Amino acid sequence: MVIQVKMNEVDKMQSGIKFEVDYMDSSGTIDVIVDGIYEQLIRYSFVIPAHGCRADVHKKHLKVVLINLIKAQVHGCGGYVSYNRNNNYFEYRKTRYNPNNIRPAQLRTVVDALIELGYIINKRGYKDWSKQSKHRSSEASKMRLANHGLEMIKNIGVSYCNDGIYRGMEVIQLKGIKDHKTKMAPLLQYKDTHHTKRMRKNLRSYNEFISTQLVFCPNLRCKRHVVYRVFNNGSWHQGGRFYSGCYENMIVLNSEVERVSNVPYRNDIKINENSVIELDYKAFHPSILYHDAGFDLDFDFDPYIIDGLQREKVVKPIFNILINSASEKLAFCAIRYQVNRLKKIIIPVGWTIEKVVAAIREKNYKIDKYFFSSVANSLMNRDSFLTESIINYFTKKNLVVLPVHDSYIVESKHATLLHEVMITEFNKRFGFTPKIDKKY
Repeated sequence: MVIQVKMNEVDKMQSGIKFEVDYMDSSGTIDVIVDGIYEQLIRYSFVIPAHGCRADVHKKHLKVVLINLIKAQVHGCGGYVSYNRNNNYFEYRKTRYNPNNIRPAQLRTVVDALIELGYIINKRGYKDWSKQSKHRSSEASKMRLANHGLEMIKNIGVSYCNDGIYRGMEVIQLKGIKDHKTKMAPLLQYKDTHHTKRMRKNLRSYNEFISTQLVFCPNLRCKRHVVYRVFNNGSWHQGGRFYSGCYENMIVLNSEVERVSNVPYRNDIKINENSVIELDYKAFHPSILYHDAGFDLDFDFDPYIIDGLQREKVVKPIFNILINSASEKLAFCAIRYQVNRLKKIIIPVGWTIEKVVAAIREKNYKIDKYFFSSVANSLMNRDSFLTESIINYFTKKNLVVLPVHDSYIVESKHATLLHEVMITEFNKRFGFTPKIDKKY
């Protein structure tokens, strides 16, 4: 019988890293653990080689599960891996997004066997979409290494920062339209073109180069990570931004942020053991919209500054929602979700959501036609190709640049070069000179 542990409020906060189906191991050290556990699976009849899947199929599933659990040890969140036991959660056939051909049924078999053997602790998820529930909500199942599993890994000598472990992932991803219930967008299959092959070749060259450099992220003790691009809504003309899962969500320490111990900050990133600097295109998307509307912004004008409202925590996120939403109704729903549910936006006393939106529209009346037009995805597409040109320039120079959407991190000694390249590439693409800000 599989024993499940009930989730409490602390567990819900420790959501864990997402289970990834594309982990590979070139070192061979994980195979030692896999062979030992597989013998136990046969001995206790969790798998029967003569029926169903072949041994290599179960071993492959076991290997991917163990790598996910090992990687979770360096990511915090209690060492948890968040996964879904539903058959429809991911493609269960071999595709560009599932190179290991991980299947839900075999995944459940392996996870349940590891629970029975005492190697992992599992916390079963739930779905609450009942009419009685105030908000539709769900929680994926989570697993982490138990003491028995941790001891086994320690005895064999597997490093949590094993550089032989890597993502064999597709770096050019095309997603469909987000589901309004799950807020998730499915990965779409596509036929390669000259365009996608070129993007993949450039990004693989960048990833291969980065893997040879020493990039230290405070929230990631391993230096090996993969940068990939995501296009949205089934279109190569929407989205396309670069993601790494490493540094883009880290907090930037500035005058508005007080340092807290054990919290990772982007300022603390090191490239080849050197301090870094981050330069940012100031008000990138508003600048493009003003230019498209026939107006060029004065360097002193900031579309995000409104008296009585915080620029970064209130005006900017709400502005982005207004240009990302297809209608006024959807925009207000998204803002209320951020304010009331996620608590990411805090409306100050004396203000309401309606007053904030009205103030933003009044401040930016020249580009009012772009609000509630879903223009954000096409803007992200445009900034993604600007980022691609900046990445390609630095890679050819054998210099490290870390993209964070429309800002870039380099070693401090390369700040002047980055500034020049950002202005040059922007001018080539958009035809006017941008304002560059130094984040730190």
